[in-house]
Amino acid sequence: MSYWNSVHLNITDPIFVGDLWGFILALPTILFLSFWIGSDSIRHPAMSVLGAFVGAVFGFLILLIGATPLPGASGGSTFFSSFLLCSILGVLGGIFTDGFIMRRHTRN
Repeated sequence: MSYWNSVHLNITDPIFVGDLWGFILALPTILFLSFWIGSDSIRHPAMSVLGAFVGAVFGFLILLIGATPLPGASGGSTFFSSFLLCSILGVLGGIFTDGFIMRRHTRN
């Protein structure tokens, strides 16, 4: 039996709901921050925003596809951890994308 066959997605589970709302509420913050950080330094700030979005989705999936939920985990604790993890990974994704584009387009 593979791992993917054992993943069951239940949209009424408090862990999933907390993870989803943490991701949704982190999106405006990280998309604005990545646009604001990258708008002056690169020609395509939309790529920095795209990198931030990919980082946030990665954080959402990390929490969603856990093998088993931790003992004592609730929807509230998952919400705050999702909000923080998605925000951190989103900003890091925007920064790394910005740095990658700056390295490729820097003229000596």
